Amino acid sequence: MEITSVVWHDISDPNAAELDELAARYKLHAVHIKGCRTAGQRAKVEAADQYLFIVLKVLVLEANNRLTVGDLDLFVGSEFVITVHHTSVPVVEVLRHAGSDLRPDEVLYRLMDGVVDSYLPLLDEIQVRIDSLQGRAFRRTEPSLLEQLNELRSTLLGLRRVLLNMRHVAFRLQHARSHLIGRELPPFLRDIHDHLAEDLDTISGERDRLAGILDLYLSSVANRHTEAMRALTLLGTAGLPALVISTFLGMNMRMPEWVNSSWAFDAVSGVTIALTALLWVPEAPVLIRGNVPKVVN
Repeated sequence: MEITSVVWHDISDPNAAELDELAARYKLHAVHIKGCRTAGQRAKVEAADQYLFIVLKVLVLEANNRLTVGDLDLFVGSEFVITVHHTSVPVVEVLRHAGSDLRPDEVLYRLMDGVVDSYLPLLDEIQVRIDSLQGRAFRRTEPSLLEQLNELRSTLLGLRRVLLNMRHVAFRLQHARSHLIGRELPPFLRDIHDHLAEDLDTISGERDRLAGILDLYLSSVANRHTEAMRALTLLGTAGLPALVISTFLGMNMRMPEWVNSSWAFDAVSGVTIALTALLWVPEAPVLIRGNVPKVVN
């Protein structure tokens, strides 16, 4: 069947009656119409007798690191293209001006290529945010940092699921035996497939980098806790002799006569200071620096 120039119908409201009229006109399957009106489908391609039904994914990265996923549904016939979407899709608006000079399969390729190209700025923004978190993890520990790391990790997992499905769509279209796909189109579809593979490799690398930042953050928290325990140990060691001596002298029992002498206070203070020095000075390098002093032969 010869592929001619396209008649393009763009539906911005899936629940509009216009979609039902087009379904009757082009004999679109009721399951595919229902799919257009159901959000959250996976990216896919299905072949009918006279058209292809394709679901592409449009992604937006929010300020709170959440990933918003939208659907761009396409019906591609030999003489028509129908695009259905809930929200504005910039690539659709740009291509519609040149759509009358393109074949339906060319419109399909350019739409898919534009959608896949929109993933690259999103990945770049994720990398910038990960760089920022890495710098903060080196400087200080913040409770919010762990939350943001988990948010970005979830975002990368969701992005990976979407791109895996999109890569499968590109593979299916590249090897589709359909009269609706021109013979010169598979190399261009293979290029889209390669771009998605590169994006997936980038996601894998960023996930590893997030894991490294998380390890760095947890190590920093553990080091700070160690420093706090070292300071408490130092204070406890310094106060232990005074605590023991004062407890003994404060007991409700008969004390020796020298306790009431004029030099008793000075003697007890001296003994306390001497015992504190004997206990604290050998341990000071370990407690302060956190390592055992080297022995010089």
